[in-house]
Amino acid sequence: MVPLWFWRTVQGTEVDLLVEHGGRLIAIETKFTENPDHSALKGIKALKRFYGEALFEKGYIACRTQSPFPLDKDVEALPVSHIDQYLE
Repeated sequence: MVPLWFWRTVQGTEVDLLVEHGGRLIAIETKFTENPDHSALKGIKALKRFYGEALFEKGYIACRTQSPFPLDKDVEALPVSHIDQYLE
């Protein structure tokens, strides 16, 4: 079984799902929109600052988009139906 977590700061910034992969973290945010923008990255960016580059592997925004697209250098929006393919 893959270790899964939820992450939240005292201030309320959060990441919906953290997956441990080879000792590093994959952050997943879920959004109802088809077109997430950079505001969707708030929690993932905070997590990356907190844990640092060494522990952060990748971030995903799982949403209603039809096709994956990059949102930032290491964060990608992807269809929620495809999330399992990105966690192998």
